[in-house]
Amino acid sequence: MRFNLLLTVLTAGLCWGMSNAALAVDGDNIAVMRFAGPQIVDVDEPPTKGELAKLNVELQKNLIQQLRELIGKKVLAKADMDKVLGEASPEGGDTDKLSKELGAKNLVTGTIERVEFDGNTVLKDVYEMVITTKLVDAKSGKRIWQEASKKYRITAFTRKSGDTVYEVFAKKHVPDVALASNIASAVGR
Repeated sequence: MRFNLLLTVLTAGLCWGMSNAALAVDGDNIAVMRFAGPQIVDVDEPPTKGELAKLNVELQKNLIQQLRELIGKKVLAKADMDKVLGEASPEGGDTDKLSKELGAKNLVTGTIERVEFDGNTVLKDVYEMVITTKLVDAKSGKRIWQEASKKYRITAFTRKSGDTVYEVFAKKHVPDVALASNIASAVGR
């Protein structure tokens, strides 16, 4: 019984170590970094800028999911990145160091420049996000592809649904941000 327990513990430790080693060795990965921002928040009512600051994490999660559907497992999972970088995923910085730590050939970075909400009691509410996105060669830091100040806009009757402004941005707006296909094309997939 002790032998089985010891064998299980050693196997689990070996597998965990191998998965982290594979993450660091396979240099063909794509890492989606947490976007900076939002830099400008223009909302008629709550949420606060602090609440909307969580949109960058939602955007990162959705973009990883969409890219994994298009490209596959070459796109690093958020959980794997958090293991290597910790919860405070950098929004830029030394790309060569990040390349080595993550085993990534390319980094997707960006900024949520503006988040805007215009509420209306009669017509649909208007939700806008302005996002700049870059695909960067992780080793050299050179830009491979960029989409600058792209505006994404949705309209919705949210007063009837009971969703908060943050919930509409996180659940309805962020998934509609169409960056994944452009990024996949830029890496040749």
